[in-house]
Amino acid sequence: MNVNDIFYHGIRSQVRRVLGLLGDERIAKGLTAFEDGASSWSQCFFARALAPARLHSEDDVCRILDLRTTEGDLNRVPVRIIYRTFDGLSPLMKKKELMDLIVAIRDESRPDEVMQLLRSINYAGAEDTPVEMAGASCA
Repeated sequence: MNVNDIFYHGIRSQVRRVLGLLGDERIAKGLTAFEDGASSWSQCFFARALAPARLHSEDDVCRILDLRTTEGDLNRVPVRIIYRTFDGLSPLMKKKELMDLIVAIRDESRPDEVMQLLRSINYAGAEDTPVEMAGASCA
């Protein structure tokens, strides 16, 4: 195994750790940053996931998630990995790969029945099909 593979698997492990602390609802909010977020503490994945908290640095994220080393100090490594990859600064993983990884990890935590249902939905033509809305009578 080469060093890049080891680092890549380390990144995956740290991302999984952070997502476990965030939970599904905050992950969903954070994923919106991949669509229209920015490389700043006010618009990044963590800013969206942890809103309404105001983030100024990775230390804020570590405190909110209680990410600590065995000695009790803030453990910035997992946060830094996600933040820098989101910014496009990681040579080992692209921003799109990070988003795909987050989605995959989140999907692993969902029950199989839910995932089977989601995979069975045929979205072909959904954007081209007009939506018809009709009011219901309350008589």
